[in-house]
Amino acid sequence: MRFEELPEVDPTEVRFSQWIVGMLEASRSYSQFLDNETAIQHGSGFETDNFRLPSFRVPDYASTQINVALGCIEALEMMITRENDVSVEVRISPYGQFALIRNALDAAVTCLWMLDPVSNTGRLKRRLLLEVDETYKAAAMKASQGQPVAEWKKQKRARIREVANQAGLTAWNPLKADLDTTSKMLRSIERHHVDPVMPWLAWWQLASGHAHGKSWATLASHDREEIDGSRDGDSATYRVTANFGVLAGMLLETMKLIRCALERYQMLARTNGTIRQ
Repeated sequence: MRFEELPEVDPTEVRFSQWIVGMLEASRSYSQFLDNETAIQHGSGFETDNFRLPSFRVPDYASTQINVALGCIEALEMMITRENDVSVEVRISPYGQFALIRNALDAAVTCLWMLDPVSNTGRLKRRLLLEVDETYKAAAMKASQGQPVAEWKKQKRARIREVANQAGLTAWNPLKADLDTTSKMLRSIERHHVDPVMPWLAWWQLASGHAHGKSWATLASHDREEIDGSRDGDSATYRVTANFGVLAGMLLETMKLIRCALERYQMLARTNGTIRQ
């Protein structure tokens, strides 16, 4: 398989590349927005969350997820842009950059899903389910390294149960509840999606297909041209060219999701946010 760089001459694709640059530049303001909203005001939803669940703070986990998402967008910018004194050049390939967007979507949906419940109890339950999942995955990696994990995992799970009881969730056991799949999380928050090109779930599925090297994702996203003389019966060799329009759409919808998570974070950090038990 050969890779070659081809200059983009399609005016529509050039315009999409310019939109990509604009969205990448705008993402920097999102980081500044989060920095300005980290202060949790007295009487806010987050203050109540922290009072009931000080060991696994909801806003701390939320801000980490937002930073992960924005970090992926920053890495994407470093990957596909080359800037000099007079211009910005955008280079993309059929592979690679979509895995970063998929990671950003994963983090952003986790954040918004956790913060979505109006009730304080709903947010605490989701935070604890995420902690159970963190423990499970950490234990799996330790086991893969040959480390003893049984006692460590037992202690971590016992601590989660203890914290849940201290938060007043004595009738609910996070160790026996199921964390929603990413697909289910995306479906549950889709109502926040304004003017969707496609549902967030569809974009995540497409990005996931790319991240796992699936042929269907490549065929769905990029332009193909059959190479003259390559056909042999029912098969042929094609030249696959990356599509700026698909990347622009995926980045636009990802930034919408990140913004929704930021706005929810902001509301819960402020005193005038709704607080319910």
